[in-house]
Amino acid sequence: MRYHEIEKEIRSHCKLSSSTLSRHLTWLINRNILYKEQEMNGHTFYSLTKEFNASLNIQRKHYPTGYLEKTLSLHNFDRSRESGSSISQF
Repeated sequence: MRYHEIEKEIRSHCKLSSSTLSRHLTWLINRNILYKEQEMNGHTFYSLTKEFNASLNIQRKHYPTGYLEKTLSLHNFDRSRESGSSISQF
């Protein structure tokens, strides 16, 4: 998704400043959950990393109702990857 699409979707559910959204996206990138790509036209595009998406699909098969939490708790994506971030929750 492009940044403005993410921002529009989140703002339809809650109030969140652009700087806070950027911090959360950076936090997810540091946890190897999101991949950020700069398009030729200058737009920023975010997607799930291949590794996270594959783990998500595996966990979905084993834990149909709690697969997201199980995937986020895996070592590759846990909060120890935050590298000093002060964000405690998303």
